Amino acid sequence: MAASFLFAPVHAQITERERPAEWQHLVKGARFMDRFLPMPDGIQAKGIWGTDSVLNRYVDNGIELPGVSFWGGNILQDTEGKYHLFVCGWPENSPKGHMFWSNSTVFHAVSDRLTGPFKIRNSIGKGHNPEAFRLSDGRIVVYVIDGYYIADRVDDKVWTYGKFSFDPRDRKIIEGLSNLTFARRQDGSYLMVCRGGGVWISKDGLSPYKQLTDKRVYPDVEGRTPAVIAELKKASPSAGLIRADFRPGELAKSLAGAGAAALSVLTEKNFFMGSAENLKIAADSVSIPILRKDFIFDKYQICQAKVWGASAVLLIAAMLSRAEFEELFGFAESLGLDALCEAHTEGEISMLASAGAKIIGVNCRNLKNFETDFERVGTLIKLVPQECVKVSESAIGSRETLLKAGEYGADAALIGSELMRASSPADRLLQLLGKK
Repeated sequence: MAASFLFAPVHAQITERERPAEWQHLVKGARFMDRFLPMPDGIQAKGIWGTDSVLNRYVDNGIELPGVSFWGGNILQDTEGKYHLFVCGWPENSPKGHMFWSNSTVFHAVSDRLTGPFKIRNSIGKGHNPEAFRLSDGRIVVYVIDGYYIADRVDDKVWTYGKFSFDPRDRKIIEGLSNLTFARRQDGSYLMVCRGGGVWISKDGLSPYKQLTDKRVYPDVEGRTPAVIAELKKASPSAGLIRADFRPGELAKSLAGAGAAALSVLTEKNFFMGSAENLKIAADSVSIPILRKDFIFDKYQICQAKVWGASAVLLIAAMLSRAEFEELFGFAESLGLDALCEAHTEGEISMLASAGAKIIGVNCRNLKNFETDFERVGTLIKLVPQECVKVSESAIGSRETLLKAGEYGADAALIGSELMRASSPADRLLQLLGKK
């Protein structure tokens, strides 16, 4: 997720639910929270890579290798008591950073302790988000996105690649099939839970996985509310004048106070009646990130955004070639600005993702006739790589629609007209967030 635009605000909107009173009567270990144990104190080191918040960290646990960034994985123990970690990694100096994940390599590392340190023994093959488990005959399976590796023994040097077969049994697949977790059941069959909470069963761990239900295994609670990027918009081409009483400073403060994760400020003057001054006033009024919303086609506009106080710029795929996008995107990053990269079609999503976009917005507004089709968000947002921040744009006019965007997979939603039409935009935002 982006370092400045949306990062902290997204997590700030997490709501802690009251723990069931019955938990007080459970023995230790029966609650999931008991399964998370702190790492023991160890040896700290200086001069190692990482952000300031993790330095100087312990280096005698987990896995460390100069020049490699590690991600995900799990641990199996063999009959001799050794621990085997299966984890993926990619070059730390990759220009795309974490967005190089699709080219990551799965490593097999070993330690005498559960907490490590683990030393790499060999690489297994290409893959991401590995999850290892044992079959009843002792063979080891290492799941990766879109496939798996299998070997007779945990210390084998040669692994064979294969693909699972999935039978949804005429049921809707929940949020795709990625980030799978496996567990062997008492009867020898295997339970698999996918990222979205879908439940699947395989007779032996390799035979086809059959979906049990189209209901999530997670508790039936109100859906996750996406973070809201509140847009300060005086007018639009489709609606004309939206808010005559437009005071950017007051609007920025009230919307930030009501829980906006970020602000989007129009600077385009011909169609949206925006201005640089509006952005400057908003930036001076709040501390949350601000997006410059405009038709960006030149580096000079990105320099302006930086000087005016923006944290990010909008890059619209429909108006840029791949080469133009890559040039503008790279330039924005060089100035420390993030980019909300907007797509309207499957092809545009593919281009943005392959070009390194980190925040991808799906706009369900037809640019030819200005009509909106919110179902397009559900169709397209699932095509955005899971490592990207996903933003739903346009057509959100109720809390139900905002929650639906979350169900589709949106991390954030950009809302403008619905807020600007309200007599009190802050109160309307509170309503959309379920706080009033």
